[in-house]
Amino acid sequence: GTKTMCCDESLYPYTPSKVAPIIFLAAFLFSTLHHIWINVRYKSWRVTGTLPWGGIVFIAGFAVREVSAFHPKDLNLFIASTVLILVAPPVYALLNYIVLSRALYYVPQLSPIHPGRVITTFCGLDVVVGILTGNGGARVANADATSAEIKAGKGLLRASILLQLIYIFLFVLLEYVFHRRCINAGTLDPKATAAATKNANK
Repeated sequence: GTKTMCCDESLYPYTPSKVAPIIFLAAFLFSTLHHIWINVRYKSWRVTGTLPWGGIVFIAGFAVREVSAFHPKDLNLFIASTVLILVAPPVYALLNYIVLSRALYYVPQLSPIHPGRVITTFCGLDVVVGILTGNGGARVANADATSAEIKAGKGLLRASILLQLIYIFLFVLLEYVFHRRCINAGTLDPKATAAATKNANK
């Protein structure tokens, strides 16, 4: 059989809730089923297909977290739940990048950057953040790590959070600049919007 890695003490620095994971699991289950229905109904998988994907990852993460709450010394469950819950948000963020990129393609002359660079730039930053978070979390959670390694791990986690804040700010700024340019150019006029939508659906 498969060996289970356990510790003498709980891996959580707090008493893990046995109720919260069920609540979040139910919420994401409802949301995921709703987004699947929307994608099937409107055939929008190419644009919003990452929403059900992210929801499924969250559901798996909170399901494992619920089991882990009853076995707080099990390292495998702790790592699996943590990784799944940390991986899901970037999947949701990918939708933001896809939607903004497609919007920029409609009026590329008003885009602050090339529309195709939105996904590559911000997904690349997501990858960097994931690497920093993974390495930092591994150092901090390692029971055999020295104080210097733990300190370095905390530094990596702080760097990842700071980087996230910076590129989220840049993403919102990009949206704001594009929106203002559209307003100034009159492209948000209802008649212009209807014409653009009609042309896009041809």
